[in-house]
Amino acid sequence: MTAVVPVVAAAASREVDPIFALIEAKRVADVAHEASCHALNEAERRYGFSSDEAAAWDAQGHACHAAFDAAHSLVSTPPTTLAGVLAVLRFVNGMEDRGSWAEDMDLEQQLLLTTAKAIEAITQQGGLA
Repeated sequence: MTAVVPVVAAAASREVDPIFALIEAKRVADVAHEASCHALNEAERRYGFSSDEAAAWDAQGHACHAAFDAAHSLVSTPPTTLAGVLAVLRFVNGMEDRGSWAEDMDLEQQLLLTTAKAIEAITQQGGLA
């Protein structure tokens, strides 16, 4: 029965900690951004840089901004649980490993600051969940 407790605790952490929803929002935004980049590349291949690809260019721009906004929300929102801290750090690390994390010092510094604040708050609450 002890094996069930960590699974239940992890599931409870995900329900409470808003960081899990932000991680998922970033994943969704990145998928949309990648699809829009492929569509733009295809439009450029077919039409060159003519006006026929303007809709693809606009869609790619919107998707790019949405992905950046999702990244900003992710690094600016402190996780409320230790499971959330670990999840966001693992998520960003995985993105870096795949080469899909924006090389943006402001985002990286914000992630470090937000993570430190989250750990301090969790520690002060006496929780390590």
